[in-house]
Amino acid sequence: MTGLIDACEAVIGAPTGARSARKAKTAELRPRFAAVDVILAGMDDLVLQFGGTDDGDLFVDGYFNARRIGGASAAEEPPAPPPPPPNP
Repeated sequence: MTGLIDACEAVIGAPTGARSARKAKTAELRPRFAAVDVILAGMDDLVLQFGGTDDGDLFVDGYFNARRIGGASAAEEPPAPPPPPPNP
């Protein structure tokens, strides 16, 4: 009977344990993102060395475009929304 009670308590406590574990993992993300930002900032400074030629300028522009969320070029305009459907 003790085994059944222990198994029941484990099942009942599982969601709380899962939430606690997820919260701990999420708390670890902010310092890791900050560390990656420091590394990427250093790369941002280094990649500028490749500019000065047509190919180098294309590389630098491509690098900074890829660094933005979504990767869309600053020169590109967002697509126009579709026209509304005609009224019957």
